[in-house]
Amino acid sequence: MESPEDQQWLTSFKDGLSDLLALLGTGSASPQDAAALLRRLVQQRRLGLVDVRDHPERFFAAHHALSGFATRLGPGFGIRFTVQFNLFAGTVVALGGKGCVCLLARFIMHANDRTV
Repeated sequence: MESPEDQQWLTSFKDGLSDLLALLGTGSASPQDAAALLRRLVQQRRLGLVDVRDHPERFFAAHHALSGFATRLGPGFGIRFTVQFNLFAGTVVALGGKGCVCLLARFIMHANDRTV
């Protein structure tokens, strides 16, 4: 992550994780907490589901940053994150047509208001 913009993004991403973790208190995340944290992370749009294509350096930096919080997030969060971003979104981006990728982007744009 070389550019100042990417460094600013990484700081923002880590700050967002810290904010989410503050909601947990001192314990580790239950499966329900981990699912809620992932949902909020997606809704915050700090990491987009098409960043594997558009910003791969951010995609990999997010994985690295999350590993620093693994003991607080519990083992389920890493699996959920990988399934959401790598398997689900990565597959749509890699194998889906332009329409599928556009639909994925629309879904994320409206994740907070659930209009799609």
